[in-house]
Amino acid sequence: YGFRVLMTLLVANFHIWQQSWLPQTVTLLGSRISFDYITRTGYIFVDGLILLSGFLLFLPHAGCRREGTKPPSVLAFYRNRRILPSYLLAVLAAYFLFALPQGSYASEGARRLDLWSHLTLTQTFFLQPYYGTPLNGVLWTVCIEMQFYLLFPLLASWTRKKPGLTLGLMMAAGWLYRAFIYYKVEDTAMY
Repeated sequence: YGFRVLMTLLVANFHIWQQSWLPQTVTLLGSRISFDYITRTGYIFVDGLILLSGFLLFLPHAGCRREGTKPPSVLAFYRNRRILPSYLLAVLAAYFLFALPQGSYASEGARRLDLWSHLTLTQTFFLQPYYGTPLNGVLWTVCIEMQFYLLFPLLASWTRKKPGLTLGLMMAAGWLYRAFIYYKVEDTAMY
């Protein structure tokens, strides 16, 4: 819980600083101490929260493997994931109350892709809906979390049976994805 609180505060501080540009320094006993290097990297702790969430979700599975007991129920796992209704409400509210009335889309195709990718939790796979959506850009974290929830029971089952192979394949998939994105970004001359 301590790590969750610390990471949440660091992410919140990053976003507050990002909007306000408040100085990240204090003066203590005549010495100026800068926390700028911590604040500027606050976004990294979003990844840390997602990593911690995955670790905590797997703990019961690791315990079952160690004790030789039955793993947690997949149905109970999905029943406890209650984030989807509020996510869909946030997307639809942003779409109907803000994006459409303000004419936020340059074309019909952009409007359809943005809404469709958000409703199918795939906006992180498309450049425009990921970087330039008028549908509350911070919802990308919920999308990543929901993608993980969809895969988690399968990954947990494989990890219980063949931990080394599963974790090795997951790591290889992560590196391949990073290489793909690196070359894809180079091709689109985004920078």
